[in-house]
Amino acid sequence: MIDVIPQLIVSGIAAGSLYALVGIGLVLIYKATEIVNFAQGESVTVGAYIGWLFITEAHLPYLPAILAVIVCSALFGLIVE
Repeated sequence: MIDVIPQLIVSGIAAGSLYALVGIGLVLIYKATEIVNFAQGESVTVGAYIGWLFITEAHLPYLPAILAVIVCSALFGLIVE
């Protein structure tokens, strides 16, 4: 039982960090535009799928895949805007 506690702590911090990022994203968009934008989830999902594509199908290492996802996500954001 004692060896499970560190894993639970790390998992809790990871989950809490994700919730905090979602909350900060919503607050930033709301403060900038005075409009609640719930389309952030879809944008993050597109980025996640692009990252999955680069890592699994294109067999890129993690760092180049992350950089490619940043570029593709920025282009996606420009197209949507």
